[in-house]
Amino acid sequence: MLAPLAILAAWLWSALAGADQTAPRLDELFTQLANAPGGRQAAAIEQRIWQAWFEHDDPAAASLLARARERAQAGDAASAETLFDELVAAHPAYAEAWNQRAILRYLQGDLDGSLADIAQVLSLEPRHFGALSGRGQCLFRLERYREAAAAFHDALSINPWLDAVRMQLDMLEALLNERAQPI
Repeated sequence: MLAPLAILAAWLWSALAGADQTAPRLDELFTQLANAPGGRQAAAIEQRIWQAWFEHDDPAAASLLARARERAQAGDAASAETLFDELVAAHPAYAEAWNQRAILRYLQGDLDGSLADIAQVLSLEPRHFGALSGRGQCLFRLERYREAAAAFHDALSINPWLDAVRMQLDMLEALLNERAQPI
């Protein structure tokens, strides 16, 4: 039970981080992340990736994202979703706007809506380990365990330092192996 909560916390951390998936420095940051010598260094690199994802050339887009996140954090999901809808309509290439709406939808129990938004995130930024982790969480809640394990594996292939995701994947693989054993 703790592993899913830890993964959700890591995915939700993106809501606290502050998304421009086209930032030139991302390629180097992903290389550094894959080769980080330890968890502390990896965490610092991960934070810089999240910061890049939250950036936007249009200050109005960044402001709208901030307002939507504030509404979500204040518990006003309807208002937050309206703002996220406005943001993705105005800036459909802003991956983090889709990711933030996916998080909100997940928290509202709209797993299909969350998965649809996650698909948009991944079409824009296939390396978005937060969205991949979120995809795994949605699929886990839908009891689509093999697909959830695949999503967690994909997240770890990009960011091997996601300890909570690794725990969830280990648990799912054990469950799937147990189910595959004959009686």
